[in-house]
Amino acid sequence: MKTYGSYNNFSEFSALLENGRCEYLILRNFEELTGEEVFVAGHADIDILCSDSRLLLKTIGAEEAYPVKAKESNGIHFNILIKEKKAAVDVREVGDGYYCTAWQKDMLKRRVPFSGFYVMDPENLFYSLTYHAIVQKPALSKEYQSRLLGMSKELGLAIDAQCAEQSLLHHLESFMRKHGYMYTYCTDKHVPLRRKAVGLSKELIDKNMSLRMRHFFYDLRIRGIEFLVIVKHTLFR
Repeated sequence: MKTYGSYNNFSEFSALLENGRCEYLILRNFEELTGEEVFVAGHADIDILCSDSRLLLKTIGAEEAYPVKAKESNGIHFNILIKEKKAAVDVREVGDGYYCTAWQKDMLKRRVPFSGFYVMDPENLFYSLTYHAIVQKPALSKEYQSRLLGMSKELGLAIDAQCAEQSLLHHLESFMRKHGYMYTYCTDKHVPLRRKAVGLSKELIDKNMSLRMRHFFYDLRIRGIEFLVIVKHTLFR
């Protein structure tokens, strides 16, 4: 008998998503999900944006990745089983600040089919990955830079490889201004908003002081812990 939240392959999982009543799309790295062998070792991550997280989670039967009483439990990180191996599912919902609400709605509105499930159209995929790689990460990695430069050529965009981060950010902000999108603080405090990225326009940052202060105090706490670790290693080495 099939266990709730357990799937024989990814196609079985995506078919259930497709038959559900919740709008969704796979945010990124979806090309890797089409090879069923990726789940054998249980290393696959599935990042989903949806219109209603409760409905989606009920549909797929996912379980919290952390104990309910744990501080880390935030209604985002879940697990399902594929080929009896855990697969991580991160669920983002319209209005959670992962991207601004207007952009999230447009992502879902313009979604396209891919191998039996939904993903972003090429333009939104490129700019959302640019946003993710530069604004939600400590720095633009070589891997993301290489991928984004390749994607930009397919869209006919001229990116200066010598100052790739600034050039990519320039194109991102032109796209955001065109559609009225903003940089937003995510309700998930573990997702940063790198305000100090070179060239980032401060006027495009949404002025949600409550979320901004939540991120500020979380970052302060992390820096404090890192400082204490350094002090401990210095004193007791």
